[in-house]
Amino acid sequence: MVAYVALGCWTALVSLEDSGWPSFTPIAVKPAVVHAQSQPKALRHDPCGLAVVECAGKTTKRVIKATVTTYQAVAGQTDASPCSGAMRGVNFCKPPFPIVANNCLKFGTKVILRGETFTVADRMSSRYGCDHFDVLTSGENFRLINEPITVL
Repeated sequence: MVAYVALGCWTALVSLEDSGWPSFTPIAVKPAVVHAQSQPKALRHDPCGLAVVECAGKTTKRVIKATVTTYQAVAGQTDASPCSGAMRGVNFCKPPFPIVANNCLKFGTKVILRGETFTVADRMSSRYGCDHFDVLTSGENFRLINEPITVL
């Protein structure tokens, strides 16, 4: 048996273990709302502290409120070899797909920002947390605060 229960300002997944004892798994979702989901199959947590709920084999989308900035593949903004980033085999000077940097999501993770799909292929300075994304651009500069990012 699985249920979502509101606990203060957080939500928890409560499941009845085979032993008969309940287990509580907190989910980083605000505000607290009892979610009507059809018996989640599994619950995993990623390094960003976000929950991934699987229902009948389908993973639900997660939305992160993040700060989004831009960078270019030039030595002044990266390192001495700007065409090679953290993901091996990708030419950052001529990227084969839209690239975003994030310090917590796995390489290859797809995210949607303002209707465009990006692939996590780079990392940033360790001073940036999981809620910061840096978009590789050819010269455009912008900064967005509390921008919704959908993680696929």
